[in-house]
Amino acid sequence: MAIANLTLGYTGVQGVWTGFDPGEHPSVVPYKSDRGEVESALAINFPSPERLGDATGLSPSAPFSSLHRIAGVNADTKATLSEIRYFDFNAVLGGVDSFVMVADEGDAFLDPSRLEWTSTFIHEMFHRYQHARWAPRRESQDVENYALDADNIALATLEERALKEAVTSGDRATRETAARRFAAIRRTRFLADGRVVLDNDQERSEGTARYVEHRMAGDDTRFQYHVGNYEAGLIGDPDALLQRGWGIKAHYAFGRFYATGAAVLRALDLLGAAGADRSVERGRSPAYVLIEHIGESESDPSGLVADARAAYDPDNELPAAAERAAAVAAKEGPLFPR
Repeated sequence: MAIANLTLGYTGVQGVWTGFDPGEHPSVVPYKSDRGEVESALAINFPSPERLGDATGLSPSAPFSSLHRIAGVNADTKATLSEIRYFDFNAVLGGVDSFVMVADEGDAFLDPSRLEWTSTFIHEMFHRYQHARWAPRRESQDVENYALDADNIALATLEERALKEAVTSGDRATRETAARRFAAIRRTRFLADGRVVLDNDQERSEGTARYVEHRMAGDDTRFQYHVGNYEAGLIGDPDALLQRGWGIKAHYAFGRFYATGAAVLRALDLLGAAGADRSVERGRSPAYVLIEHIGESESDPSGLVADARAAYDPDNELPAAAERAAAVAAKEGPLFPR
């Protein structure tokens, strides 16, 4: 089942992001038992599978150049694979710099029969590509000290509402207006608090990888993320997060960037922007590629922010909701405890 699902992923992602081809990344899928022991492995486009153990060639077809079942994984390879819990961007196996994604049918996250596993495989491999080919990020991922005050939460929520309209509206003028409002809100947030740079950096990293997932799936709605739901993850309501028992910090300082980054790139596609992927690779964040594309990098953003408030929060309920969310966030512990 892993091969069938990966065939969907490798085929669907072709041409999605200029320069990214999963076939260029030697990959190994270790199959683990319920006890976490490596029982066998699948080598994909791997140049020397015999170095991994007892390799049996499988009949490859597009999009794979080679497939091998490793029934008897050798001791060195098994020792390395045993230490990998989920995935590894650059595991050295048999002397080859390899991408690894674990398969474990007893773990829902790692079950290779589920298409979510396929999406994660491509998502994480794309991170390997980012690390190897992109201009490095300039900021640290300081989630714990992120701006979780009511003002920033309110504006970030307003951003989500603007992005949702930008990617769901079928009217070009409405889409452009929503994109301009997003641009104005992002600039306002960044000028008010430099910690909002985290949004830009995480959207460039995780947002692009999520965008690749959407594009890879196309219109196949069996995938969690596909071309018909770029608004997924744009919650747009602090109270909804509280009602669902979701962490405020987990969303506003981390989780939302997957969705906002993917949505910004989708908006760029819908607006006919060319070369956005090249700009992002060279170091620009998706948000600033959009800001520059629509010509909102220098204008006074206050008017558009006011328009956004009127359009997306007509009853002025968001400030109070943001205050409630900020109070909860102040009591939350570390998102990633050491």
